[in-house]
Amino acid sequence: MMTKSKLSMICTGAAFLFALTGCSGNNPVENPIDAVTLQSGEFAVFDFDDTMDQMHDATLESDMSFEAGPFDGSFFRQGGRFGRRGPGGPMGDRMSRTNRGNHLGQILPDLGLSDAQLTAIQDLMDAYRASITQPLQAFRSAIQAILDDARAERQAIMESVQAGDLTRDEARELIRALNDRKRAAIQATPEAEAARALICASKLELFDAIRNILDADQQTAWDGWVGGLDGGCFGDDDSSNG
Repeated sequence: MMTKSKLSMICTGAAFLFALTGCSGNNPVENPIDAVTLQSGEFAVFDFDDTMDQMHDATLESDMSFEAGPFDGSFFRQGGRFGRRGPGGPMGDRMSRTNRGNHLGQILPDLGLSDAQLTAIQDLMDAYRASITQPLQAFRSAIQAILDDARAERQAIMESVQAGDLTRDEARELIRALNDRKRAAIQATPEAEAARALICASKLELFDAIRNILDADQQTAWDGWVGGLDGGCFGDDDSSNG
């Protein structure tokens, strides 16, 4: 389990390692990571709102469910969707949600980073991903009963369709209402609030640690970007709407 204190230790270690290299962002060397890679999943800052994006509503054909990736760690492993050397290329909608700070590809290409800085940021991202695993797993365990209830309710609706008591259109409306109720119930669980708070705390610590390895000019650009964030962990907007 990666605790916040362990994340702090890794953040401190990354800053110390960078200081030893003596590499400044003012004199960047040829970088093995190009602009396209900087927009890939490796530099996505996965947070609790992204977890809810992995939820699939119930339909006439399938039950309500979550993608397993955020909870079993497969999203964050090397080669995973949000891990090192994951799928390359821009992350689509994630790159357009500029107010949440959910992707470092929105700022890193503008900083003129050195190899040493990029390596330190990669290490910090590894530590961040490890730190959010336990809160996500606790959240997933807590909501299993809600998913089970949703499955049972959907099954009852479909049995009524098969018996001729409901039309498919009527069933579709009932399932839509079921999805709304269960999503609200999931978001209202104490574990959801706890996971959101813990993950946001780790995210803010990550951002502070990244700032600490930047030079003065880079920090000015970084501060300008962070200062413009007002969604997700940086505000009170309805982040589930992007």
